[in-house]
Amino acid sequence: MRKTNLILLPVLLLTIGFVVSCGDDNEGPTTPDTFDRKAMLENIGQNIILPGYQRLQGSVWDLQTAVGAFVDNPSASTLSDARSKFNDAYLKWQAVSFYEIGEAEKVFLRGSYNTFPANTITINSNISSGSYNLDAVSNIDAVGLPTIDYLLNGIGDNDDDIIAAFTGDADAGNRGTYLKDLLAAMKTKIDQVHGNWPADQGNFIGSFVAADGTDVGSSLGMLVNALNFHYERFTRDNKIGKPLGIRSLGIPIPANVEARYSRQSIALAVANLEAIRDFYLGQGEQDGLGLHDNLLALESKYEDRLLGNAIKEQMDLAISKVQAIPEPFADTVENNPDPASDAYQELQKLLVLIKADMPSALGVLITYQDNDGD
Repeated sequence: MRKTNLILLPVLLLTIGFVVSCGDDNEGPTTPDTFDRKAMLENIGQNIILPGYQRLQGSVWDLQTAVGAFVDNPSASTLSDARSKFNDAYLKWQAVSFYEIGEAEKVFLRGSYNTFPANTITINSNISSGSYNLDAVSNIDAVGLPTIDYLLNGIGDNDDDIIAAFTGDADAGNRGTYLKDLLAAMKTKIDQVHGNWPADQGNFIGSFVAADGTDVGSSLGMLVNALNFHYERFTRDNKIGKPLGIRSLGIPIPANVEARYSRQSIALAVANLEAIRDFYLGQGEQDGLGLHDNLLALESKYEDRLLGNAIKEQMDLAISKVQAIPEPFADTVENNPDPASDAYQELQKLLVLIKADMPSALGVLITYQDNDGD
């Protein structure tokens, strides 16, 4: 028996070695990892994320000024200006909403800026009482852009009613104060997040570029996880899937659309997807290295083509399908859901590519928990 075991041992070792060497080609990089991740992170940080925060910061400042002018002198003109600045801020938000890392994660920027739908009962209760803590968890759906949307666009049946709500009823003064307080809180948070990035201030950019590995604590690991978490939960589901009824047994929930009162749900969804594509491609203040370039350098394959290009093509297709959804989205999900269903299917295909294939090729581990299923 001992002689037989000695004879079989080399065969067994050869077999194990063969099995290990013949793993799935998509389980990790297939070429030597010589890509300059520091240069990619420098481009993403300096030319995409930081300018995005700067633009949002400026837009929030403009909105705060316009809202203050409206509250102090409610009129058709000041209301129109406040709405214009609000629309701009909501679009600027889409470009940075998926960077929930560093200071943005610490201050819970996404939750405090864009938890929708707004809870109008809580909002009106806070206004009536005149007493509230805007940082309280109980007020998470009574702050930020969706609440401003409600107060500027949804608190009356027409513009005259909305203006009257800030001039003619018992809660008019409190309502104006609440609107100003919302903007003050938003300004504080974006100032804090933006100020943490530049090298001459918080210098998060320095540690961000330095952490150029692929492990859980690396900047690449954080970015890929933050992107996937946002895309899955907030882009695919909250913007499109949940209003469509994907999570409610096919029963549409029109009240759950983003920007319900200003009726710009699809414009915001497209802006978010385009920003995700720009980030992936490394396109910001100037064109530079992005995740697309990293994947091309690794020569990672998806079916009969390069994975990096397959992801870009699917992003383009998903964006075109979302653009084809008629506004207002709240009406579409009830009366003409097919375009939204088609778009959701393409969004789902993209999720598989960026959540499974891309992290595997980059050597990044997805660490967040998926509670809703794919």
